Amino acid sequence: MKGHDRSQSDLANTERELVRGQLNVAITIGSLAMGGAERMALNLGRGLQQRGHRVTIVTVTQRSEWHGLLDQYGLAGLPVAGRATTHAYVHAWRVGRALRKSGFDAVVMVKYTGSERCTQAALNMLPDSVVAIPWIHADTDEAYHRAMLNSGAWNVAV
Repeated sequence: MKGHDRSQSDLANTERELVRGQLNVAITIGSLAMGGAERMALNLGRGLQQRGHRVTIVTVTQRSEWHGLLDQYGLAGLPVAGRATTHAYVHAWRVGRALRKSGFDAVVMVKYTGSERCTQAALNMLPDSVVAIPWIHADTDEAYHRAMLNSGAWNVAV
């Protein structure tokens, strides 16, 4: 599981996939409500897809007005709703289960200003071979604090 030492063969396999450009990438974000981080997530997804990767935008709160842009951008969407109606731990488990079941090679976590904490907690449910990349969008003490809560499961920070 994430946060444990990765074997050299796991790292080598992930590196080979990166070179081949055939990764299955999840970009997680709270929602696709209008905003800068949401636009950045869509643009990042489109850019990765143009380079040959399979990209899925995973939202962890609710469907919102920009979900219609996924088709326009040619991106897959995976909404994991339920945060408003369940305990945070249960929702983190649901997010982790959805990420693990989808077999992602890399997870880019966007924002760290609120509901995205469930994705951070869910990292421990993923295999060590999954590359975890937090993208800290807001330059605030709170965003850095939340992002650091499970930093042992990261591979790199942006």
